[in-house]
Amino acid sequence: PLLKGMLDFVFPPICGGCGAFTEIPHCVCEDCLERIDWWDSALPLTDVDFTPAATPESDRRQSFPAYVAASYTDPLRQIIIQYKFRGAVALAPAIAERLCGQFGAKIKKLGPAVLVPIPLHPSREYERGYNQAEIFARELARRLDIPVDDRLLIRVRKGRPQSKLGRSKRVANIRSVFALAPEVVRSEKCDRVILVDDVITSGQTVFEARRTLWEAGIEVVGAVAMAHRL
Repeated sequence: PLLKGMLDFVFPPICGGCGAFTEIPHCVCEDCLERIDWWDSALPLTDVDFTPAATPESDRRQSFPAYVAASYTDPLRQIIIQYKFRGAVALAPAIAERLCGQFGAKIKKLGPAVLVPIPLHPSREYERGYNQAEIFARELARRLDIPVDDRLLIRVRKGRPQSKLGRSKRVANIRSVFALAPEVVRSEKCDRVILVDDVITSGQTVFEARRTLWEAGIEVVGAVAMAHRL
């Protein structure tokens, strides 16, 4: 308690959404939790370009569900900025807890599957010190009892941040940025995947990851994210 008091004095715990002092462990105050625009239904993601010629028309699963915690508006936008760019990883449990409470049963029904976080380019992960999608995936895994595979998918090309591009440029920017890790030995449990990311905007990132996995015979049955940018 003494050490905690000293640390709180030097580094006062503040809410990631509004900046107010809070003693809540996950650093999101109750007021901000109430103000977040939480979602109560799945978001259907449809990739109109996903039409593999070798697959019969009836089996071309262009759409899959995305279970998103909330809209990418304040205060959640501020929370994700703190989490993603400023090392405030303690914020992840609050969003994971709410999302699992809302969609946990439906996500489990997608199984058997593994949670695969969208990877960062190694240089970007080195600069940041962590992959925010992986941390979020592990918080989900603890609550859903679903394994995480953070070695299956890798990012081989850096590209520009999708959030800084217009919709028309996102497809070209994300094309061919992913690959399967060559050293990974696949097992049966890797044949079905739930992708995990922090924010889904146009969906192009998860669509490209899906294409990469599909070419290796791995099916993406759903996606999970903290927020969707409408």
